[in-house]
Amino acid sequence: MRKIIILSDKNYEFQAKNLVESLVIQTGHEIPIIYYTIGFDSELDYPNLICQYFEPVKEYGKDFYFYKPAILYHALGHFGGDFLFMDCDILVGKRFNLEYFRNDNDYPLLTTISHSFPIIFGPHYSTAKVWNPTLKYIGSDGQERLAVEVDIDGRVTGTPGTIIYNEAALMCLFGVKKRTMRYVGTCIISFGEKCEDFILEWKSLIENPWIRRRGKEYLPFHEETAMNIILWRRGVEKNYETIFLNTHKSEILKKVEMDENILDTYIEDDEYTYCRDSKEVLFYHGFKDGEESQKALEFLKQNKQ
Repeated sequence: MRKIIILSDKNYEFQAKNLVESLVIQTGHEIPIIYYTIGFDSELDYPNLICQYFEPVKEYGKDFYFYKPAILYHALGHFGGDFLFMDCDILVGKRFNLEYFRNDNDYPLLTTISHSFPIIFGPHYSTAKVWNPTLKYIGSDGQERLAVEVDIDGRVTGTPGTIIYNEAALMCLFGVKKRTMRYVGTCIISFGEKCEDFILEWKSLIENPWIRRRGKEYLPFHEETAMNIILWRRGVEKNYETIFLNTHKSEILKKVEMDENILDTYIEDDEYTYCRDSKEVLFYHGFKDGEESQKALEFLKQNKQ
């Protein structure tokens, strides 16, 4: 049977608990959930929950992004079978169906996200904007500028004095000349035993000390940058498209759960709450606030079909 993998440290266990609660609401206790607890023993108790202690890695520090490849590789070696990894700030909705995530490929399957390029960091993080598909970017002054160039050292430069960090530097380092599909996020990852070689490559890249020392240039979006470069290097063209909604607000979750006709819309005035088709929204990513999560869970319980 396909298993779900989640991870957390003690500080964020409330998010993991909320995710498990949403899974129980929608699927009962049938699906095995392997809960990797980083540096602590959990007292959560559900019939289908398997708690797996994971020793903290000194080199990772508190950056839990880097734990994903190591934990996925551990799961393949210790549990075997097919898996769906989920970030713990996810709540699943009424349309969630684990069978949707079947994957018989030798590479993992992920979802596209609300924007096709990562964020650009300008002189100040507060002025960060999003790449647009024309390979131009909007500066902090609101003016459109030409796309970046990669210099001989792999640094990605834009206007004088500004370093723009995206996946281009790592592409240059590994000789990846172009994307083979749109950029994907790592909030969910469907994988199985055929993916072992891919997961090992991902883990090895993340753990490379030379790259980690230059992480802001080569891994600006941590494990996500590395994942995309490996997918493109291997010529992967398949993904789940955008089957989730970024939100931390219970009212937006309610809106999308109740309305089957939201199409190609930014629900709020930002680049994150993009809804391609509400009929295909399987889960909600970004529920970090405990109070909003409880409101959403109560709604999901009351409206369970």
